[in-house]
Amino acid sequence: MNEVFHIALAVSGGISGSYLISKTLTHYDSLEKLVSNDGVVAMGLGGLVSVWLCIRTIGELAGKP
Repeated sequence: MNEVFHIALAVSGGISGSYLISKTLTHYDSLEKLVSNDGVVAMGLGGLVSVWLCIRTIGELAGKP
């Protein structure tokens, strides 16, 4: 049951990270007016880290006996 919970958290984090990346790329011009270019890059990197953590967590749990 504990592994199922961790996988669910990882998948939801990966989905939200993917959504953040897609919205950052889609609305780049609008976001750049609200925050600086550094803010837009930080948003994109935050989404990328979420996806990476999702993949890493699922990989670790899949390797458990």
